[in-house]
Parts: sequence; structure tokens; C-alpha cells
Amino acid sequence: MLLCGAVYSLASLTTEYSYWARVVVWRDATFDDFKTKFASRPIANAGTPSTLGAPPAVTPAALENIVFSRGAHRESLPIADFLERTDSRAFLIIKDGKLIFEGYAHGADHDAVVTSFSTARPCSRR
Repeated sequence: MLLCGAVYSLASLTTEYSYWARVVVWRDATFDDFKTKFASRPIANAGTPSTLGAPPAVTPAALENIVFSRGAHRESLPIADFLERTDSRAFLIIKDGKLIFEGYAHGADHDAVVTSFSTARPCSRR
């Protein structure tokens, strides 16, 4: 038991530098982690943000389904089904600086605060 306490104490002192220390001490990630688990410092505001505007009132036909791959298997689903299946909360498509699709699931909406934990990814169609 003393050894476990020593390992935990050492880990709690080195969470800023060690991945394994973070695993031992934190074990889980939540939205409020930024308040307690990460060092912070003030950063000056950037310039005026650009606005995307509202998406089209009607979803373009080309966006009614999303095609995705899981390994060698390709699937096509309506976007609403894709969001449900992947447990996603928000899905935005921006093209040429314009918002062309905005969709939500699992009770989220335009004003919801959700985490991305590095899951927000740019994509390109080739």
C-alpha cells in the first residue's frame, strides 16, 4: 500500500511532463479538465473573428448521405444516422469559407458547449 501511495504521489507531481503520470492520476477526461488538469495562462485576443453565416435552409442533395470507411468497408448513411451511430454531437461542413451544413444530435444544438478532444479534423474530397 505504501508503494502505491508513493507511485501516485510521484505521478501527481509529474503530470505536466509524463503521459503515464496523467493516466495514473487523471484516469478519465471530462469537459472541465481545463480548469484543474492543465496549466493555463492568459492569451491576448486575436483580431475580429470571421463569421460563417447561416447554412442553406435546405440541405443540398449531395450532403443528404455521408460516405465513410471503416477499414476496407465503405458505408453510406444519412447524416442524422451517422451522427447517432458515431455518438457525435455536432457536425459542420465548411467549404470556401462558407457554412454549407450544420447538424446536431443527442440533444445538442447551435448553443451547446461540447468538447472535441482533437477529433475535429479537416477533410478534403479527392
